Order: sequence, then C-alpha cells, then structure tokens
Amino acid sequence: CRVEFTPGKRAVGVVTEQRRAMAVEADVWLLFAPVKGGALETIVQKGTELGASRLVPVITQRTEVRTMKRERLQTIVLEAAEQCERLTCPQLAVPTTLAELCAAWIRDAENAPRTLIFCDESADSRGSLAQTLGGLPSGPAAILIG
Repeated sequence: CRVEFTPGKRAVGVVTEQRRAMAVEADVWLLFAPVKGGALETIVQKGTELGASRLVPVITQRTEVRTMKRERLQTIVLEAAEQCERLTCPQLAVPTTLAELCAAWIRDAENAPRTLIFCDESADSRGSLAQTLGGLPSGPAAILIG
C-alpha cells in the first residue's frame, strides 16, 4: 500500500499488492436480545470473532435494554475483526422487534430461505449440538439467542 497526495490537502491509499486471499465466509446471522452493561459489547465482539455475517439486535417483550450506542457497537465490531485478523466486518443491523423479525422472515422465506436456529437454554436437549446441527440443511442460517 502506498499513500498518494492529491490537490486540496487530501491523501489516498493505493493498494499495490494482495497479501492474502479473501476466505469464503459462512452466511450466518446472530440474532440477539440486547442486555445490560458490558454483556452487550461481549455479544457483539464474540459474534464478530466467530464469523457472523450480520448482527441483529432483537427487541422482545422482556427486553430491558431498548436503546444502544450504535457508534460504540460499530467500533467494537471493527476492533474485534482486526483482533482476529478477519478481512470483513459483519453488518450491524438496526434493532428490530421479534414480531417484525418474524414477519420479515415469513415474507422473505421463498426468495431468500435461511434456516433459523433458536437456542433455548431451558429446552430438554436430546443429543449433542453436533448431532442437532448436522441434521440441518446447508446454506444460510441465523442463530437466535436471548
């Protein structure tokens, strides 16, 4: 990369070589209910580090946190991507209600099918996570937590 200066006190970065190829990333969204304190930042950070392609805050009936510092969360996404040497950043979606999410899911199901994986910590588990995920169709997916 080199820096070129242009008229008007501007500088432009010019890419001169590619050091590594872009890896093909999974198309997995992380849907989460916003939580208080640093836990929200941790969800965004770890979701980015684990390779989520989209982070979607979902407001439910019992969600206590209804506003988020979007600029701060975007900074966390960028820092987490840099930390794990990821070449892309997930899209940080605008918060949506669970009802809006479900309506959009049904509306878009035919044109853009995506498997929805709901993580329920109180469910009676039958088998391992690997067994459960192994039985799902390949392709785009979303994981709903919280």
